[in-house]
Amino acid sequence: MVDTRNDQNLYTGHFVQYLAAAFLSVFFLLVGYFNWQFLQRDFNYQLSIRADELRTAASTSFDNLQQQMLALASLIVLDDELHADIQKAYNIWQQEGEGKGGEATQQLRQQLLYKLEPSWHQLQGSLDIRQMHLHFADQQQRNISFLRIHAPEHYGDDLTGIRPLIDQVHVTGQAASGFEIGRYASGIRGAIPLLMQPYQSAVLELGTNFETQLQRLDEQFSSGFAILLEREQVRQSLTDERYRQEVYHIDGCDYFLEASSREEVSQILLGLAACKELLLNSDHWQKLKLNNQHYLIIHTLYEHPLSERHNAHVLIWQDITPLQQSLQQSQWQLAQGTLLIWVLVQLALVLILQQAGHSLRQRLIQTRDQLAHSNNRMMAVIEHFHAAVLLESEDRKVLQVNQRYCHEFAPQQQPEKLSGKASQLLLQQTSQYFVEQSDFVRRAEQLLAKRTPLLNEELNLKDGRTLERDYVAIEHNGQFLGHLWVYRDVSLHKQQQEALSHLARTDGLTDLPNRRYFMERLNEELHRCRRNNEEAAVVMFDIDHFKLVNDTWGHAVGDEVLQELAVRIRSCLRITDLAGRLGGEEFSVLLPGTDEQGGVVFAERLRRSIADTPFATAAGSLNVTISLGISRLTTKDHIPDEPLLRADQALYRAKDAGRNRAEVAADDFP
Repeated sequence: MVDTRNDQNLYTGHFVQYLAAAFLSVFFLLVGYFNWQFLQRDFNYQLSIRADELRTAASTSFDNLQQQMLALASLIVLDDELHADIQKAYNIWQQEGEGKGGEATQQLRQQLLYKLEPSWHQLQGSLDIRQMHLHFADQQQRNISFLRIHAPEHYGDDLTGIRPLIDQVHVTGQAASGFEIGRYASGIRGAIPLLMQPYQSAVLELGTNFETQLQRLDEQFSSGFAILLEREQVRQSLTDERYRQEVYHIDGCDYFLEASSREEVSQILLGLAACKELLLNSDHWQKLKLNNQHYLIIHTLYEHPLSERHNAHVLIWQDITPLQQSLQQSQWQLAQGTLLIWVLVQLALVLILQQAGHSLRQRLIQTRDQLAHSNNRMMAVIEHFHAAVLLESEDRKVLQVNQRYCHEFAPQQQPEKLSGKASQLLLQQTSQYFVEQSDFVRRAEQLLAKRTPLLNEELNLKDGRTLERDYVAIEHNGQFLGHLWVYRDVSLHKQQQEALSHLARTDGLTDLPNRRYFMERLNEELHRCRRNNEEAAVVMFDIDHFKLVNDTWGHAVGDEVLQELAVRIRSCLRITDLAGRLGGEEFSVLLPGTDEQGGVVFAERLRRSIADTPFATAAGSLNVTISLGISRLTTKDHIPDEPLLRADQALYRAKDAGRNRAEVAADDFP
């Protein structure tokens, strides 16, 4: 009988040993696999970082080149004599019917060519400038090529829609730069406007290609760089037949090779023909193996600010063969190390099993002590928690409350005195401190019945404070253990939030709504008017000669004027009206439910209230007047800037007409 028991114990011991050995084998297999994958993920992460660095370097380089084009173009147009010659040419060109112009236009075009050729040759030789182009805007706001210094025989063609960058400069009067495809060349352009007369302009454009810049990037980062254009872009924009060639078919689309820093780009592009996603996704990278060489392939999109038809694809590749070989070596060493450790662990397994029983008993004792310590620590945490805490058992008995709970809801009791009492009675006692006693009890009963978690429910105390209530049903391993209630005093926090909200939407000097808040309300009113087909008006105004007040009496007196102006504005407002300070001495008033005539009446009342009574300041009484522009909100307005723009134009008409008056904007103002 004893022998049988011993055999059984031996069998059980062997079974445990085999089971442990099998478990450790699976464990080491998984550890090896995950470490193998970790090396692969880390390798990919390093490649991702390298891809971001190369992508950023290319983007920064192209941005710098754009700024360089703008700077060079700006230096050229600083010549007043050149500006006068362009003005003269522009005037004659308009007189001769625009387009290609007549004989006088051709003579002036030739004179401008002679004048610009020295700068052109100098920029060609020293800075690799490949294009200098002068554009005129005709009476229909079309973009006409007046003079291509790089191709003087081509002029007079309409580039509207073909060159959106130049179209934008004509319209906005602001310098712009970027990559763009032209009729005879493509590259990075910088365009500077020259104002000819109101609403008419000329634009001087400088451009360069990518060749030199790509070579510099290649030398700096030991990587290949190339620029690709979609064939359809080239077909629609360029007239040079050479752009029909050097086309590669990738991902179902034809790409033209615009420029490259290395001749091996052809092999790279042929390798990409089997890749299905690289050029379809911006800011993407992948690995490519060609002829036993491993490459990191990076793609990013050099986007045109206005037209997708002028976007360029930037392709970057770097030889990562040494890195790939290093990864494979590390993975092989990992496999060898894991196998060696597995053998050593198996040898030590027998000793570990012999000590397992003793160690287990010791751990059980230690765990029991730790649980007791954790329980005491939990009690201490609850007691020192900065909130009132109530812990209930599953049968609605009080397990524990902290001192703060007694301070808030049971001031005559101590925490230990409440333990074991019925929670229902404590709930009724607690409700008397809240404004809505019945709602407090009803809501608590609903939460208890459904055991629905609750966070940050606001409750108002009778003493004016605000509490936030949290409720959690405590469950563990599918067993319900009780309820936890937490009450936090958030009165000070709410006051601070309200103060911050007031500061965020109010101008600090005048205590009127600031620009941001006013624009939000104007946008809401615009949508309301469109939805309900109702009327509203907006009035913009500023102080006449306010700069003279600041310059003569100082900014302190200027601030007094602004503050008194705010007082008089408020005195003219209805409850539904909203006044705001948009900046400096510029103000605006929103008049809901008011038509254009009502806006005129309000503007005149406000104007008289300011002009008829001098402003009392530290510098004495000052006579102050304002100029106003009135505009109504229309169904054609999509953003709040549109009615404000009309009102602003009307305001300037009021100033031009003598100030201290109001003007009404035209509804069809763009």
